[in-house]
Amino acid sequence: MVKTCTFFIIIFLISVATLSGAHGALEFSASLIVSPTGLTPYAGKIFVKGQKIRQEHSGPGGTQIMIFRPDIQVTWILTKPGNMCMQMPYLASDNPFGEWTTLKSKSAKFVGKEVFRGMPCSKYQAVEDGIDTLYWISDQLFFPVKIQNRDETIECENIQRCRLEDSLFEIPASYRKTINTIAPPEE
Repeated sequence: MVKTCTFFIIIFLISVATLSGAHGALEFSASLIVSPTGLTPYAGKIFVKGQKIRQEHSGPGGTQIMIFRPDIQVTWILTKPGNMCMQMPYLASDNPFGEWTTLKSKSAKFVGKEVFRGMPCSKYQAVEDGIDTLYWISDQLFFPVKIQNRDETIECENIQRCRLEDSLFEIPASYRKTINTIAPPEE
């Protein structure tokens, strides 16, 4: 279940990256609430600058930071304690729900308009690989503020448009980098 939660967070972040790149260079931070079905919800933080994304969450085992850099085709996973950084290739195909693109909005079913946390949204339903997923896409910022499927719900709250330092999307000098040697599947 933890693997599924992490995977769904990655899916959410790829969707945000795709939308922010397609509709201007958004810069914002937000609280991220992840509610796995039947489990205790947990909180994190998300930072978006154009297509660059940083997501952080802490737990009993320490802090995990995921940095997605489609501009240089890498994903970094940073862990504390230990100051370790694992580098993997950035692959849009890692997202079984597909990136939220103009093509996806045309292939998804428009469900209607809803207000989520005070933001007018367009709600879509998409089914890919047998998984039914709902997306609430902010009409003002054009990025997903809520994603829900049978396994979990992810919500953004306290969205703050602000300038973000580029260093947020880099590996800190104190981290030791390892490279994932598992070959990615062919696209």
